[in-house]
Amino acid sequence: VSVVNSDGGGRMVFQVLRNGSLVMTARPDSALFDEQINLTREMVLQGNVDPDSTAFDAIAFDGDASAVREDDGTVHVFGKNVNNNLVEYRFTPATGVWTTHEHATPGGAVLAGEPSTFIDGDRGVAAVATSRDGHLILFRPDGSTLDLTAQATDVDASRVYASVGIVDDLISGRIYMYGSDMAGAVVEYRFARTGDIASTFAAETLVIAEEARAESQDTDGTMFRQSARDVRLLQSIEAELVGNVRHVFGVDGSSRMVHL
Repeated sequence: VSVVNSDGGGRMVFQVLRNGSLVMTARPDSALFDEQINLTREMVLQGNVDPDSTAFDAIAFDGDASAVREDDGTVHVFGKNVNNNLVEYRFTPATGVWTTHEHATPGGAVLAGEPSTFIDGDRGVAAVATSRDGHLILFRPDGSTLDLTAQATDVDASRVYASVGIVDDLISGRIYMYGSDMAGAVVEYRFARTGDIASTFAAETLVIAEEARAESQDTDGTMFRQSARDVRLLQSIEAELVGNVRHVFGVDGSSRMVHL
């Protein structure tokens, strides 16, 4: 699920059903009870869309949803569809209306990871999704795209897979993205919150020094330092900013939670 909160205590929770429908469970500000709406069904009824048509394929989700709310109350929910594009559900508070928008994937790219939606500094709302060949592609509501991985000095060393974790660091003035490569190493993308992305973009693979790894206790009570394999992240990554410290979370090959 993906959750957005309002300034007045309300919230919207989004989940995807097996048939690709986007369902919203919402509690308006000051309300006592939740209300649940199948947004995809509403779009089908409004547009007289045949559920077996290509028009339905364009608005149905193929995987999880990722949502974000702007300061003015506009809500954007992104997800992949079966057309290998991103579908966006957008709520405009001034009208109280939901609309859908399909954003084409750049030619030749095949999306693999689930999208991650975020506020891209002063540039506004954006979503990023990984392609099958490890490129992280940025999508904007206006339909424009940018291959972030292609901005790296060493493209091959900067490929990432699955979903990425994103941090908007107001103190440093940068956007940070964390993804895992094929070996499970964590790759950090960073660029300025304002202005042109390409001119401030950098990517590097994080090296977790041996002395920085946590100690664990063996079954016989012996203490040992975790190996490099113990800090490999092989699935989607989440990232959070607490104070001025960035925290990265993921799962290793043994289904254990790793915190960097």
